[in-house]
Amino acid sequence: MFRRGTTPTVIFTIDNIDFEKVTAIYITIKQGNYTINRDNNDIEVSVDEGKLRIKLTQEDTLKLRKGRVMAQVRAIYYDDIAVATDILYDYCVDVLREDVISNG
Repeated sequence: MFRRGTTPTVIFTIDNIDFEKVTAIYITIKQGNYTINRDNNDIEVSVDEGKLRIKLTQEDTLKLRKGRVMAQVRAIYYDDIAVATDILYDYCVDVLREDVISNG
């Protein structure tokens, strides 16, 4: 579940991608016309656990709306074979305050 205005770490557990062969990996989160893309430098990969982690910002999640959110992981292997997970579906819930908050 996504909560608007927060900074979640989103964890994907992947079992159909051989991380030993991956040379590039991409995660896309989409809702309506809004898309969040992350690639190699933004993704923490735990090969042993088959997990990918990305961090979203308050700005990212405030652009989402209450409702269904789609996500997908794509990767390319060293031999140029491209693979993808099924599209994953999750839900975004609202917050009352509609701006970025800070310590200051």
